[in-house]
Amino acid sequence: MASLRRFLLWLGLAMLVISPLCVGVSGSFVDEEDNEALAGVSFAHEFPKHRFGTIPTGEEVEILITVSNKGELNQTIAAISGVLTYPHNSSLIVRNLTAYRYRTDVDINDEVTVPFRFIVEVEPMELNLIVFVDMINSAGNIHRAIGYKGIVTVVENDSLFDLQSISIYLLGAGFFAGVGYFVYESFFGGKKTSRAKRVKPVAVVKETDVKPGEPDMEWIPEHLVQQATAAKRQSLRIKKRQTK
Repeated sequence: MASLRRFLLWLGLAMLVISPLCVGVSGSFVDEEDNEALAGVSFAHEFPKHRFGTIPTGEEVEILITVSNKGELNQTIAAISGVLTYPHNSSLIVRNLTAYRYRTDVDINDEVTVPFRFIVEVEPMELNLIVFVDMINSAGNIHRAIGYKGIVTVVENDSLFDLQSISIYLLGAGFFAGVGYFVYESFFGGKKTSRAKRVKPVAVVKETDVKPGEPDMEWIPEHLVQQATAAKRQSLRIKKRQTK
């Protein structure tokens, strides 16, 4: 009997979790709570990263649901789910959010915080966000509570200058710069002209009649030539004196 009762309890919880998927009956769960079963139970919420109810489309959103039990029965969080509806009519569901199963106990005078994460992929608009908390008390009663209900604004995800995009832009810019440089060098750069080497001027050689066995007197300084001629004359005089 105990196992059968436990099975029926969890079956009832499963029906609560999937109930937002049925649009025709969703309205009966949105605005009604079992006040007797929830006596002494209160809820608080916090958006750690998305203040002022602004939700970027396509980005994961986290809402922290804090359950405080000041009642007379122990409670167990069984599941958390959610829906996005039109603000003017909560029974008109725009998008069902992912449901998460829990088995988190919230004893008397205890307080527990659990996360609920979801991704919104709709056009920018204002929507009504409702987060359901399905619970079982120690008496075996199953009940659904509203952990959060409020208007959120879905906006475009402006991630143009995030790190990944910047790296892609830099790679693209480098690629196009390389292509542009190649095209410029191929069609407009022209051939590089090498600088002509400077050649030292060579002295002009004067043609002279050079006799074999005699030095070329053109290259000898004039004063040396005069000294050599004077010495030669003096040598001839000495030889003449000796022969007399």
